[in-house]
Amino acid sequence: MTPTGLAGYLREVGAKRVWLAGLATDYCVAWSALDARAAGFEANVIEDACRTIDLNGSLERAW
Repeated sequence: MTPTGLAGYLREVGAKRVWLAGLATDYCVAWSALDARAAGFEANVIEDACRTIDLNGSLERAW
C-alpha cells in the first residue's frame, strides 16, 4: 500500500464506506478495494462500471 492521505481524509469527513469503479477490475480496482478494507472501510465494487483484463484467471482470483 502506498500512502496517499486519502484514508485520513475519508476518516476526517466521516466516511465509512467507499464505492469503486474503473480499469482494471482485476488489478487496480481490486487492489484499491483491498487497501480500503485494510484501512477499515467497507469497500463496494460497482461491477457494471468496471472493465477487466483477465489474464490467466486474474479476474476470478480478484473476486
